[in-house]
Amino acid sequence: MSSKAQRRGSDYRRKRKRFHANQYTRNVSDTLAVDCISASAKKLCKENYLDKEVRNSNQSNGYRMINIDILLSELSKYLICPNCNTKVVLKEKILYGLVSEFYVECYSCSTLTTFKSSSVIASSKDYEVNTQITYAMRTVGLGFCGIKNFCTAMDLPSPVSQKSYERIMRKINLASREVADDSMKNAAEEEVSASGSNEICVSGDGTWKTRGHTSRIGVCSVIGDVTGKVIDVAVLSSYCKGCEKWRRPKSGHSYEEWKLKHQPHCVKNHIGSSSKMEVDGMKEVFQRSVPQRNAKYIKYIGDGDTKTFPELQRTAPYSIEKVECVGHIQKRMGARLRKLKTMNRGKKLSDGKSISGKNRLTDKFIDTITTYYGNAIRQNNSSVSDMRQAIWVIYCHYRSTDEEPMHHFCPIGDT
Repeated sequence: MSSKAQRRGSDYRRKRKRFHANQYTRNVSDTLAVDCISASAKKLCKENYLDKEVRNSNQSNGYRMINIDILLSELSKYLICPNCNTKVVLKEKILYGLVSEFYVECYSCSTLTTFKSSSVIASSKDYEVNTQITYAMRTVGLGFCGIKNFCTAMDLPSPVSQKSYERIMRKINLASREVADDSMKNAAEEEVSASGSNEICVSGDGTWKTRGHTSRIGVCSVIGDVTGKVIDVAVLSSYCKGCEKWRRPKSGHSYEEWKLKHQPHCVKNHIGSSSKMEVDGMKEVFQRSVPQRNAKYIKYIGDGDTKTFPELQRTAPYSIEKVECVGHIQKRMGARLRKLKTMNRGKKLSDGKSISGKNRLTDKFIDTITTYYGNAIRQNNSSVSDMRQAIWVIYCHYRSTDEEPMHHFCPIGDT
């Protein structure tokens, strides 16, 4: 024991050192920028950086939620009439939706000044806050009823009427279409520039609003292989809410007159089954690739069990080469192994054991095999023989035992 410790006594306990980190360690943001590999991760990193930049540039814009009683009472304490130098009163009346009109009144000289809580959008003459809450609620999947419930729960004024909401939605829809189209045109230009040619490789797939083959709405998208950005989309719908409102006979002068007015706003653009939406949507996207995107999608990455590619070959204005999606092949391997496991559940195999259990075909083991299977395809895509050998390595390696070694396909040193 040192002399210093002896002087402090036997009960002395050394203080725990605090961790001060390493001042030479890179920032988290730097690490994220380097480690972003996928296209989605890169875009998210870029968006987070831009977000931070915007927030730091100006903290005084936007909207705040404040109790109106606090606002009125606090401001009324300090407001003074510029004419008679006496205190004034700030009051509020609801004007339109979430917009309030405030007025400042002087009891001595009857001076009156008014102002509104939101600016007006010049192009549409709608108040900005009413448009903003409509857009915000649509981004989280809520409509007019959702806005009313939100305003009720937050003790906010009643929103705009149903008719005004629908008018605002039409304007938001038009603006969103323009922004999306410009964004996709820029993405197509980036893809062409990165590929060095207007003959590019794209991946395409379809998705539906609901699962199964009964969905009334489907979306097809085409994504650039190099940039990972959406180049074009096609939305298909076999349902129109406006059409459902007409409940009278679909004949006669009144029906034709209504149909003529409704036609420009009708969203029904697909006739047929839900599964056919992907085929029709991809046909539409490929046929307008040259006039609208100035590009040819000569290589198409898609799933192998789809009817889309044969139809594209038949109708596309140029020849297309199919590039098989490894992810879909990998998924099919896992699906077939799980099906095999289900079919043999409760049965005894030739060795007297069940197909699942410890050191058998478990879900975790299926995931492992599926991952190795996908890697074997990706790492040997230039040679069929090497790919075949790499796939058989997986089976032989796991099948091998000390009594019956099967490492003849394994690379030297990796057995």
